[in-house]
Amino acid sequence: MKKNFKFLLVSLLAVFGLGSVSAAPLALNDAFNNDDYYFVVKTISGTTGTAYITKVNSSKTGAILLPSSVTISHEGQTYTFSVTGIADATDATNAAFKSQMTLSAVTIPSSYEHIGAYAFYSCSDLATITFQLNSKLKTIGNEAFATTQVTEYDFTNCTMLTGLPERAFTENGDTKLNSYITKITLPTSTAFKTVSTSLAKLPELTPANLNIKDTKITDVVANAFTKSDKLTALELPGTVKTIAESAFAGSKVADLTINVDGLGYETATGILGNVYPTADKAVLTKLTLKGTLKGVIHGNAFLDNSAIADGNLDLSDLNFGTHAAIEANAFGGLDLIKTITLGDIADNGSGVYTIQSNAFNGDLLATVNIGNITANNAIGGHAFDDGTSTTLTAVKIESIISGGTAIADAAFNFAAITTAAEASVEIGTVKATDLANVRSCYASVVMQYVEDGNAHTATAAVQQKVENWQTADSSANYTLQGLGDSGTVSITVPSATSGNYSVAITSDGSISVTAG
Repeated sequence: MKKNFKFLLVSLLAVFGLGSVSAAPLALNDAFNNDDYYFVVKTISGTTGTAYITKVNSSKTGAILLPSSVTISHEGQTYTFSVTGIADATDATNAAFKSQMTLSAVTIPSSYEHIGAYAFYSCSDLATITFQLNSKLKTIGNEAFATTQVTEYDFTNCTMLTGLPERAFTENGDTKLNSYITKITLPTSTAFKTVSTSLAKLPELTPANLNIKDTKITDVVANAFTKSDKLTALELPGTVKTIAESAFAGSKVADLTINVDGLGYETATGILGNVYPTADKAVLTKLTLKGTLKGVIHGNAFLDNSAIADGNLDLSDLNFGTHAAIEANAFGGLDLIKTITLGDIADNGSGVYTIQSNAFNGDLLATVNIGNITANNAIGGHAFDDGTSTTLTAVKIESIISGGTAIADAAFNFAAITTAAEASVEIGTVKATDLANVRSCYASVVMQYVEDGNAHTATAAVQQKVENWQTADSSANYTLQGLGDSGTVSITVPSATSGNYSVAITSDGSISVTAG
């Protein structure tokens, strides 16, 4: 027979003459039970409402389906409650399914919105948890699934789930690992925002068995993948807005791909400093950034990740949009990288350079390739060196159509070369109205070349030629070439060691050179 706690209390008081208590209808937070479970009222209107399970009232064994509704009689009234969750426990000793050692499988009804802290703690034989289709599950408490033997979690049906808490699958403590879990399928809905550190300390989870790239998470927190030792490769989706400092501390993620489309778009944070802290620098061997950056890659973000080999830094599909910036030393100390290839640079609208001083530097960096520049303040001074040393010898830019100063003086530092023949600068299509900008670009390149302390009269002459470029047709586009052999502007200016030249671009696209 189903009974209510309040009814029992009233009866006992009456029997033992301890006072009179008026019977009352069920109310919010009242407790009641049936033969299987204890419940607590979460909402009530008249004789209907919602309730959470607080604990079991009888031993559970084998596979069970949790109740989606419960009906009880109280004071002559029949109440019907939709069961919408499992209540939080204050600690493991009060777990809702405490010591249900022979429970092997649980199906969570679609009506459940919450699975409380410690819900299935110590269910040592529990191997399967299934969420029904159209699940309304929104939140899960810490250690809800800790100390079970579940190997795979599929949250596909949980389209309203907002995230996973830091200890969804593990106990508190640095040494508490969950070695049973081999696969987790996360929701791909927009409601699911964060995995917190829930994926940390899962040493058997592999890249093939985690679909994080298909999710719409927005934040990667510090220590997100600590001690998940088989998670060696990871791709983050374009919805991620912030990657915290030390996000990959203690991880084994060696191959990292980040779609940057969402980075910093609302928060202006983007990728923070030292996502791999000092002790873990050698872990990262391959880095790919792709998409259109609308936030900031902060200074030191990948500083001294020197295990990234040449060819394993892929930025070729990294483009730059509004609010985009790469700060000083964001990619500093990458001493094995010889070539950096970037995508297009659009105006960031902030008035600061997109590629800032010292953003990239390394002992072997020789070649920089950049897509189409349509930005003012695209590349700052010494953007590809540390300001004191350089190995740069070649720069190629697809086009410059900015209408302003796209490239700062000393943007490309050629100070290490000893002859003009060692330097190569190529700029593709340039709108004729931007020739002043092109002159500035070339002048800065050449001026850096002569900063090596040696007198290069041929280069000084080329510098003067660059400054004298002019056009007769302000509406045309032209293809221009940079420094070539013997310190000349390739194919247009004859070899020379001194003298000034004027360069004119005519309406038919030809280039004429006049000495004197």
